[in-house]
Amino acid sequence: YVFQNNAILPIIFAIIDINYIPGFFKRIWYRFRKNKNIKMTQKQLNEVFEYPQFGFAERYAYYIKTICSAAFYAPLVPSCLIWALIGMSIKYWVDKIIMLRRRSRGGSISPQLPTEFIELLEIPIITFACGNLFFGMYAEEFDFMDLIPSMIGLALAIANAFLPMQKWNEKWFNTGYVQLVEETYEQ
Repeated sequence: YVFQNNAILPIIFAIIDINYIPGFFKRIWYRFRKNKNIKMTQKQLNEVFEYPQFGFAERYAYYIKTICSAAFYAPLVPSCLIWALIGMSIKYWVDKIIMLRRRSRGGSISPQLPTEFIELLEIPIITFACGNLFFGMYAEEFDFMDLIPSMIGLALAIANAFLPMQKWNEKWFNTGYVQLVEETYEQ
């Protein structure tokens, strides 16, 4: 039920969108009063008619939480991966519509945020290995020899997360950046 709720409830809350409702009613109220005197400055009216900002960090946190919790419980309940995939797919499209219709972009986000999100995608490998080891210990027929592959997997996952994999990839593979051709307007 946890993963089914995680797949459905955030989507329902995103559609209801509590941050959008007060501004929506204020905008309607001011639109109906357009022929009457409104004693507000242009800046105050702009604040009323501006949508709330879209929270990219909260969306990234939702995806990381869903991926990590699904990875941890996947050895015990494999269907949680399907529910997580369904929930994240629907949430992606709902967020896209909300970002286009009900939110303002605000200031530009740093390119560091998506980069850190990609770096955090190494953590679900560790959570999957921990879940595999944890639920393997509580199996009915517990044998220490059955946990050796899980321990090796956990050691490899931790090594993958903490070793400088980007430097190794640059060294082993040709990952040079493409030089951009700079042309002037006259060319």
